[in-house]
Amino acid sequence: MLALACLLVFLAVYLFAWHVLRPRGVSLQEEWTLEHARSTFGQRLLHVFLCGFACALAAYGVTGQLHFAALGLFGGYFAANALIRRREKAREDALRAQYGRILTALASALQGGLGLYQALEDITPSLPEPGRNIFVEILSRARTGSTVLQAVRDVARVTGWRDLDSLAMAIRLYETTGCDLVRVFSYLSDAVRERESDRKYVSAVTAEIRTTASVLSVLPFVLIGAARVLAPEFASPLFTTTGGNLVVLFCAGMVFLGNKFIRGMVEKAVGA
Repeated sequence: MLALACLLVFLAVYLFAWHVLRPRGVSLQEEWTLEHARSTFGQRLLHVFLCGFACALAAYGVTGQLHFAALGLFGGYFAANALIRRREKAREDALRAQYGRILTALASALQGGLGLYQALEDITPSLPEPGRNIFVEILSRARTGSTVLQAVRDVARVTGWRDLDSLAMAIRLYETTGCDLVRVFSYLSDAVRERESDRKYVSAVTAEIRTTASVLSVLPFVLIGAARVLAPEFASPLFTTTGGNLVVLFCAGMVFLGNKFIRGMVEKAVGA
């Protein structure tokens, strides 16, 4: 019965997580068939399951109480959310770092006399991951009836790579006015490099804040666990009395809100 109850709780947490985390405005078919777009269905389920189990085990290890372990199952959703967000942020950082080089490569290919589609075909094999998969998808859509502009827009929407919006804007400008696409890509490349230089500087400045927040978030629970091991009679009221339970939940809530507030400030300074 306990295993069945845990399974039902995991499924409920997963369904809630999947509903909240999946990209809006993207069909299920597009989300599941485009592998590089987001974490897949199975990966999210695995994240929520493993994080829920780990959080429940950690909560029981620190408190020795089953009701805290049950709360830890739901804490697994937030842990899984953080892991998925970190993974997607690493992917976005890699794409952002590649974008300037992609624009430069496109400008060089166009300057060598190639057309836009030929330039995309020329640079795609030499691109590193994850940018190569995305441009392979653009070429695939362009071969099957879409224009290059529409393919870039669709892939930007599905993958969430917002830098592609500026590429689509440049292509649209070229199609409507016949502008010099080489110069446009060169200007975009310079702007992207300056933006990334500023972003990296601000990120380095705020690194100390993020590190401090992480240490202060973990420290109270480490001290509580140490107190439970070294002085069980001293820490016991925190877990066996209603007042102690409320204190623990209040502290956990304050840590969560504090991290959310700090993350919000950093994202406003550095960018989400």
